Amino acid sequence: MSSEQFKEPYNIYYFLGFILALLIPTAPATLTLLKHAGILSVGW
Repeated sequence: MSSEQFKEPYNIYYFLGFILALLIPTAPATLTLLKHAGILSVGW
């Protein structure tokens, strides 16, 4: 039972780390899109 209690949080942290690893490379592109969208919305 102790191994299961230790395994569950590890899988959760591993999953969150994997998602962050996927989001980090797309963060600059997302920020630039938001900036361009903001500039376009202000321009219009």
